Amino acid sequence: MAMSDMSLKDLNSLANRLVRVPVRMDCFFVTLAFLLRTTVEDISARINIPVPAPGSTGVNIGDIINALTRLGMVFNVWNYQEDPAGNGGPIRGGAVANNLGLAETAVHGAVGMPRVVGAVYLRPDRTGHVVVCRNPGTPYRRYIDYQASRAGTDATRDAQNSRIVAYFALDTDRTTGGVNNDQRQGIEQMEVDEERAHPDEPMEVDDADSNRTKPGPSGSGKKHHEHDELRRARARRFRRF
Repeated sequence: MAMSDMSLKDLNSLANRLVRVPVRMDCFFVTLAFLLRTTVEDISARINIPVPAPGSTGVNIGDIINALTRLGMVFNVWNYQEDPAGNGGPIRGGAVANNLGLAETAVHGAVGMPRVVGAVYLRPDRTGHVVVCRNPGTPYRRYIDYQASRAGTDATRDAQNSRIVAYFALDTDRTTGGVNNDQRQGIEQMEVDEERAHPDEPMEVDDADSNRTKPGPSGSGKKHHEHDELRRARARRFRRF
């Protein structure tokens, strides 16, 4: 297995892979809108690219990614690909294997990977899809298709019978524009919600944390508590794998 952690700002690797899969552009738009806590129409208006028609592959996904990065958005990408030499290690440059992606059952998460990411996968019939993955690399991972329905349709079986090409997620720490405060809070809240639903280990709260989360006369206890939950959820990302 080979895996690399990179930025869309520096590399169009994800765009190149989506072209090779190929992936319907409308499912990428829908998944991206969910991850950014907005709508496809909002994304379309901000990047000045029309919403792809259902089933369309005609939109240049490289243009979409470049437009997003021009707005100040930075994405992390975790690419998966079999290493023909069997040496492991990161994917280098334009290295290409005969089999794009890696069997989903063999894919593990990476240190620092968020609990909610976009997932690009390649089916056995060589058609591709982009969906949301919750808790990637864990036994309780779930793939949800928000293109199939606004409420989300479980696509876990479809994904697990396929090859994972890449996971991707907005890097909220390095993103400088393109998302407002409500969106940013919504993105971070997804992490907290999954942490609450699937804690990998007991919460570690020191005395200082306990004191900050106690409600006070000002009513700021809840705000501190939510901040601490997010901080712990982020920190735990680096201990999960």
